[in-house]
Amino acid sequence: MEDQIRAMGWNLAPVAVDLMSIGLYAALLPLLVSRFQQKSMINPLIIGLVYLLFCLSVYIIRRVEPGRGESFNIDSMAVLGFLGAAFGMFLTYMAVESGGILDHLEIDLESGAASFGLMLASFLWLGLVFLYAGILLIDIQPTISHATAQAMWLELFSLIGVNLMIILTAAFWETIFIGTEPYDTVTVGGKILIFIATFAFFLFFFAPPRMLFLTRNPSLGAIASFLLQTGYYVWGSLSRNAW
Repeated sequence: MEDQIRAMGWNLAPVAVDLMSIGLYAALLPLLVSRFQQKSMINPLIIGLVYLLFCLSVYIIRRVEPGRGESFNIDSMAVLGFLGAAFGMFLTYMAVESGGILDHLEIDLESGAASFGLMLASFLWLGLVFLYAGILLIDIQPTISHATAQAMWLELFSLIGVNLMIILTAAFWETIFIGTEPYDTVTVGGKILIFIATFAFFLFFFAPPRMLFLTRNPSLGAIASFLLQTGYYVWGSLSRNAW
């Protein structure tokens, strides 16, 4: 009986986290869009902090021993590492665009101090953006037993951290398309294709952490709530700005 209750908790907990994240998205979206519309160096700082929380969350998931699911083999992890590197490059675009860095980059490269500072900042940022890929690729020995309350709470915390990164990315995505001309002539079929392409873009970046979570806690509910949550963000953004 106790095992059945624990299994039910494992199945319902990620669904509850995803539903809570949708409510958090509704509350934070106006604030984040307003923030990103005001290009300043505060925005890359916010993005960087949430990204670090995101990386920590993925690391925690990998520290938990696989439960009823199966661990990914090395080939699968290489694919996830590639997706992590791609997300790091997109994160760079988010930071540069939201901070208006290219619009205000006036550095005297003939100055040795300025050149060294720019090179150092570039290397530090490169290390940061590839941190996610590194966490996916390196061999992390699971040390947290799956069948413990500690593992459950840590993984739920990790899902919240991952979902915050999804929310931040969705808000940035919406900011980009605010003010653009809506596609009034797009047919229903065209809207569906645009939605599928944008939805696939989000899955490309954010499915890996959920896939790792599912190797610890396989659950149809966790799959469905992740897909519905992500689809809700994408469709909401498109319906407000694209048509």
